[in-house]
Amino acid sequence: MKSGSIVVESGTGSGSLSTSIGKTVLPTGHLYTFEFNEQRVKMAQKEFKAMGMDKFITCTHRDVLADGFNLDTEIDGEPTNLDDKADAIFLDLPSPWKALGHAHKVLKHNGRLCNFSPCIEQVQKVCLILNELKFSHIKTFECLSKAYTSRNRGYEHPKYSEDEEDKKDKVQEVNAGAQDSDSDEDFVKDKAEEPENTRRRDWKWKDKEKDKDKEKIKLKDRNKILVSELTLKMK
Repeated sequence: MKSGSIVVESGTGSGSLSTSIGKTVLPTGHLYTFEFNEQRVKMAQKEFKAMGMDKFITCTHRDVLADGFNLDTEIDGEPTNLDDKADAIFLDLPSPWKALGHAHKVLKHNGRLCNFSPCIEQVQKVCLILNELKFSHIKTFECLSKAYTSRNRGYEHPKYSEDEEDKKDKVQEVNAGAQDSDSDEDFVKDKAEEPENTRRRDWKWKDKEKDKDKEKIKLKDRNKILVSELTLKMK
């Protein structure tokens, strides 16, 4: 395609490709684009006009599978009979093979046809019909290419010593028992009448349990760091 080319497209869709084609063929070329969805046609016409591209793009509501590409009215004083006038045709349709006869009619000698299809079955049908219509140099390309790579990523499991395992088990036992116990205030109140030596032993026991809780928090923090590092590595 180049400036001055006559191009046919179906369907219009969002108009993104239509705009790109229009910018390529202006100022002396023209794009005739067709869309089956009437609402999309109205939106595309509005956008083309807002961009100042409506002079180079004619957007028509039509089922090209049944009615082909020739317009019923004249555009800007030019005949709309496109037989043997299109330099290129772009098809993006669910059943593109049904439009190939109409495309062959408007495509000039040595013109080019481009068909977009997501499924290989569609591609196969299109290629068979193109061959029947005596098209040459038929090629299929994958438009989106992506390289996949695999890597072995390892991570270190947290290792606990025997002492740390024992502390971890004791902390869990203490926490399980603490859920059924009274608050600290009730504990102090209940123990206030006990002998001094007994109360001292109880407070020492509580201090030891607090130290164990601190050890548990440290272990949790270390595990969080290891999990975070693992998550980052996997990403």
